[in-house]
Amino acid sequence: MTDIRVHHGYAYGAQSQVLFGRSRSTFFVDYGSDTDKTAAVERLVKKNLVAMRDSPLTSLELTNARQYEIRSIPVRVSSVRRIAQSLLRWGYQGEPLNQPMVAAGHFLGLSAA
Repeated sequence: MTDIRVHHGYAYGAQSQVLFGRSRSTFFVDYGSDTDKTAAVERLVKKNLVAMRDSPLTSLELTNARQYEIRSIPVRVSSVRRIAQSLLRWGYQGEPLNQPMVAAGHFLGLSAA
């Protein structure tokens, strides 16, 4: 979002997400832009992926990522429906039912490496 929209103005909005699975995971970037800016966004996304692969996170980036993930936990279980869906998903996937607290502990223990 910051690079695509804020710094370059290529899109109306942008986000990235990782969907983790037991055997494979998916990383994707979602954005909305004019068609003439699609190639520029694609180049910028690839450039950022290479930079993420080749350079460790800065202390500030790591802190921001940790804080974002931990602050997002209450939103993920903010209604009876979301709580029920989460409990069903965690149970089905064999995860602990206190998975958000387990995840928060992992987030706090992450290092740039």
